[in-house]
Amino acid sequence: MISEFKPHKRPLGIVLITVYLFLSGVSSPFILTGSPIVETALFGAVLIFFILLGILYLVGCYGLWTWQTWGPSLAIVLLMVSILLAFLDLLIRIRKFILTDSPIETQYVLFTVIGIVIDVVILRYLFKPKIQELFR
Repeated sequence: MISEFKPHKRPLGIVLITVYLFLSGVSSPFILTGSPIVETALFGAVLIFFILLGILYLVGCYGLWTWQTWGPSLAIVLLMVSILLAFLDLLIRIRKFILTDSPIETQYVLFTVIGIVIDVVILRYLFKPKIQELFR
């Protein structure tokens, strides 16, 4: 159900978050390309999980763009899952570095940390009462 209150102009933050969710949804299955998880027997299950996660990102994108009351809630859950997965991937990479003396990809770690920071900034924005009110 679309919220009764629809501003004439979407806040820039909502537009940017919607684009971010769309890009995350489309790219989600391809994120695994450089991940250590590719080397495990669980790769098929993890790939299916990331495809489903990508679909959920697209649903969250739709929810925010069309002012659905559930849109921010789904986006918040997805961002929290994203942060958790990023930390988990970093831990796997660090463990591999420690156990095998294989080089750690500095640029990957940097991009992952930047992604976590972006997710936290978006979460703070979505938790603002003014933004929450837009979707009621």
